[in-house]
Amino acid sequence: MKKAAMIVLAVLLVAAGVYAVYRTQEKDVVATVNGEKITKEEFYEALVENSGDLVLDQLVSLMIVTQEAKKQGINVTDADVEARIEQIIQEEYYGSKEFFEQALLQSGWTEETLKKNLLIDMMLTEMVRKKTEVTEEEVEQYFAENRADFDIPHQVNVRHILVDTEEVAREVLKKLEQGGDFTALAKEYSRDPGTAEKGGELGFVGKDELVAEFAEAAFAAPVGLIKEPVESVYGYHIIEVLAIQEHREVEFAEVKDDVREALINEKVQEKLYEEFTTLRQNAKVETML
Repeated sequence: MKKAAMIVLAVLLVAAGVYAVYRTQEKDVVATVNGEKITKEEFYEALVENSGDLVLDQLVSLMIVTQEAKKQGINVTDADVEARIEQIIQEEYYGSKEFFEQALLQSGWTEETLKKNLLIDMMLTEMVRKKTEVTEEEVEQYFAENRADFDIPHQVNVRHILVDTEEVAREVLKKLEQGGDFTALAKEYSRDPGTAEKGGELGFVGKDELVAEFAEAAFAAPVGLIKEPVESVYGYHIIEVLAIQEHREVEFAEVKDDVREALINEKVQEKLYEEFTTLRQNAKVETML
């Protein structure tokens, strides 16, 4: 449902820019056909004719959510949105801003578009969260049904140096074998922007958080052994495992707060689209397009 709510609000984020350009650069040419010009004015007239209702509907939706957030005293700041983006980069893109920006480019989104979508999503989430309660019995039942999700997973504390070619990887490996400092070499050679300045350290990670080739090598290595270069889609990794954490089952008392938070988050996500739909139905909207 979360994705549905965001999709409903997505395209409007470029609409304001579209109309601003329309006003200020009406005679600019967007294409020529056998020497005959198609102007931006003609282009945007066609855009309004074909998509105007959709764009207007989405602009209305944006205003509805923003107005309700103000009414409820909900304030999502730019810093909040930036923090959420950083969380996405760390969790989904191995801490790499470069990989994150590549994914944005491939999706056709800009970072500004993403920020505005996240702003809407975060406001809706806070609205629903304020109304969401769970009982002690619900929390205990949720733990019983999802116990494996709260176990301490098998993880490794690992660091790596990522380079583009096997030749460079072996050059770095040789320096390490001759007593070179891993942290210093990571800062000098690694092209992983998320870890290079931290000496290549990823911290404790599970298999599902790593690209397959990296995970296979890291989880097979003993502590302290620097692996032969491992190739992945990102390049060549020189890997060192610093510590190993074995899988461990936990008791409810150990993770009670985490379970409660997980249950609340699940309920919130289930109700996001319903919240948006209710706001839309209760709003007084007049259109003149």
